Amino acid sequence: MSKYLYLFLFVCNTLSSQSDMSHGFELLELNKFKAATEYFYHIVELDPNSKTGNICLGRAIGLGGDPKLALDIFQNLTFQYPDDFELSLNIAEAHLWNNKPDQALTVYTKLINLESTNFTANLGLANTQFQLKNFDKALVSINKALMIEPENQSALTSRKYIQLALASQYTNEFNFHKAIIVLDQILMYDKKSELALFNKAINFIHLKKYRKADEILTVCSNLNPDNIEVLLLSSHLSILRHKEKVALSYADHAVQKIDKTDTLTLIRGIVQKINALGALKKFAEAKSELSNYMNIYGNQPALQLANARLKVWEKELNAGLKLYDEINEESYELFMGKAEAYLAAFKYSLAAQAIDAALQINPKSIDAIRLKNEILDRNKVSVNIDGNSSNDVGQNKAKEINVGLNIPVGDKHIISLQSGFRKTLNPILDKQADLWKVHIGDNIQINQRITCRTSLGLISHQESPQYRKINYFGDGALSLQITKNQTLDFGFKKENLNYSSDLIQSGYSNNNFFLAYQFVRPKWPSFYTQLNRSMLSDGNSSYNIFSSVYYEIKAFPVIKLGLNANQISFDEDRSFIYFSPEKYQMLELFFHIGNNYNQKAKFFYSGMIAIGKQKVGKANIEDITRIDLQVGYKLKPGLQIIANYFTNSAASSNIKGYSFERFGCKMNITF
Repeated sequence: MSKYLYLFLFVCNTLSSQSDMSHGFELLELNKFKAATEYFYHIVELDPNSKTGNICLGRAIGLGGDPKLALDIFQNLTFQYPDDFELSLNIAEAHLWNNKPDQALTVYTKLINLESTNFTANLGLANTQFQLKNFDKALVSINKALMIEPENQSALTSRKYIQLALASQYTNEFNFHKAIIVLDQILMYDKKSELALFNKAINFIHLKKYRKADEILTVCSNLNPDNIEVLLLSSHLSILRHKEKVALSYADHAVQKIDKTDTLTLIRGIVQKINALGALKKFAEAKSELSNYMNIYGNQPALQLANARLKVWEKELNAGLKLYDEINEESYELFMGKAEAYLAAFKYSLAAQAIDAALQINPKSIDAIRLKNEILDRNKVSVNIDGNSSNDVGQNKAKEINVGLNIPVGDKHIISLQSGFRKTLNPILDKQADLWKVHIGDNIQINQRITCRTSLGLISHQESPQYRKINYFGDGALSLQITKNQTLDFGFKKENLNYSSDLIQSGYSNNNFFLAYQFVRPKWPSFYTQLNRSMLSDGNSSYNIFSSVYYEIKAFPVIKLGLNANQISFDEDRSFIYFSPEKYQMLELFFHIGNNYNQKAKFFYSGMIAIGKQKVGKANIEDITRIDLQVGYKLKPGLQIIANYFTNSAASSNIKGYSFERFGCKMNITF
């Protein structure tokens, strides 16, 4: 920011009193340094001992582009005028011209000690501290100068740029609140400072106070509707606020207003437009636009990066990484793009390496540091503690607590250790029972398309008040991303029926084989279906087919509307122990809204309500309702609490009583 360093023009009382040099002074003030040099050369030729003429000649030469010669002229004068205050001021400034702020600091400090109320010395010291990047000290010095000459325009302008630099320093130190305080000080005396407003918006974005940032950028737009930087930042902010159409509008406006001869800025605008189209999931349009621009501007690195980024967003990760590898110019954006692709491919170690490379180029990148912290958090051990209480219209009551420990091991494994206790009671039948369970599992990310889940555990259930039995349970499943829009899951799960005291005491276990298919494509209806084949330890068996068709109305927060259908059939009716009709059918309409998928959200929630009809065997058709609510809050990094409520009047494969409800609370702790 050295271009904002305002150098003052030293004009002492002696100079202003010499009328024969007034034309030369005027040339200096008008920045006509070549003419001023010729003028004062003539003065010095006539009077070689003229202190004023020599000083003005040095200033004309220094400001005209030869600061080293100017410093030599001033220092030679010290033999004739030792310890001269005015000459020392010019020597200090000449050190600044020669990019030697340390030497200027020594001279200015000495002058301030001699005359603390000298305006020029205080202004020069402020500019020196500015060059040394001691912005807080520069602000102290400039304020002293303004106490001496409150209306001096050079000092007022210097103060503004010192405060902008100090705010930028606070931003780079992640002290966004302090940065905003400094920027507000500028806005107290210059309400229309576009730079102060713009930087204040950036700090609010870092604080994730997007609404406030948007309000400030609106003020900037009102001051200058065609400010390109404001338009591009407004587009970026709109993507963060999940207002993708607004983001595209801002980017379009920017591209239209950018001077077409300014290729670098134009490409920045084009890339932002491509990003907005990608955020809208209009990938075909984005690729078409990008192809047109690449035909015009060639394989510019920024356009190549945008092309690779689109591939990653479309879940074509290998293709995206290949495009990144084809870019010859290493840059911060290249490594951040690779990190995004590696994260999507669950290659956390490679992602961390890419982020480290990005930080080598831009050590103060807030985005890179945050992303690295997210990867470090992923490798931390976490503890989950949850408890719930449930009951139904049949007076079956239960309390349950579970504790889990998750331990990441490398990129591919998350080892889990889980234990739980459940106690059930039916006061009408005067029955109670409990069970303990413990198991170990592993979630294995084989590659970006295949995930494997396995677990094995022991369960101790109460068969009678005096007798307990130990059994085993476990599961294994594979999840295959068969295309970028289609997923296939299949596996096996053995579990004990544990809803009521009767079921716990029965010791019945369920061997469940399942196959599930899901199709998800942006802007299309999505489909999910699951087939279960269950074989109970009492010899009974069942088929369960569940299907769901839904449409995502909005992505952030997610809003879905859909239709669920379920059909269950048992070989034998054993409803005196568990729900097991010959045929069960259900159809419901559901609405879901939530942001609980967003790991960055401080407050998160999920709400689902469904209404429909069910038919149990040959009974009459009944109305059903299902409600599932969840709210959570991140108290601090590594600690969050979640409360949930669930009620359901529909039947389930092991629940005898309908109108079941559950209250729960969960705590997640990361170390």
